[in-house]
Amino acid sequence: GNLGRRGEWTKGRGLTPMPPAPPAPLKMSEDRRLRYVDRGTMPDVRGLVLHFTATGTWKEALESFERRRLGPSIMVDTDGSAWQVVDRLEDKVVAAAGTNDHCIQVEIGGENEQALLSNAAQLRPVAALLKSLAAARSIPLNNRDIDSRRGVFSHGQAKKRWGKSAWMWGDDFDPGEGYMKRVLEAAGGTYVPEKEWTGRRSGEWVVEDETWLP
Repeated sequence: GNLGRRGEWTKGRGLTPMPPAPPAPLKMSEDRRLRYVDRGTMPDVRGLVLHFTATGTWKEALESFERRRLGPSIMVDTDGSAWQVVDRLEDKVVAAAGTNDHCIQVEIGGENEQALLSNAAQLRPVAALLKSLAAARSIPLNNRDIDSRRGVFSHGQAKKRWGKSAWMWGDDFDPGEGYMKRVLEAAGGTYVPEKEWTGRRSGEWVVEDETWLP
């Protein structure tokens, strides 16, 4: 591979050859590729984790990810176009602790949950993307059991389970559980409320209180 010194970009835009075009509805272009650190590949892709970018524009999101040496596998722009930003979806990225080894990470362009909920032109393609990825990779279209990493989960759920985030504030987490319910149901899946998440009261979650405020 292109393993470099710790924290050094070794893959992506201008560093590795342009990969073959991904299957629809994903797109890829050189200027939309993420420069990222080669952390190897996921041996077993089991799930998807959704995030919002907390930015107003694609450029701001990309610059933030590259500066922090973090980033997703896929970014969905505000117009609903879905872009594969890594060379292979199996490439391991750093986006949500506890899930990075087994889940494709999907960043959705928008400053907050309300921005995502109010963007119908984006929500429909996100639902279609989830449905397509789930079918292609035998991923359950529900958020019940994050410990299994099998399903479609919010970054917020991962934060409550494992913590390890620079952005733990507010009484909810990206992309928002209201958005998760809307998009999972739009994809033909099932949204499981927090009190019914597998193991939620096991004592093993970093954040035990549903309404926890840091």
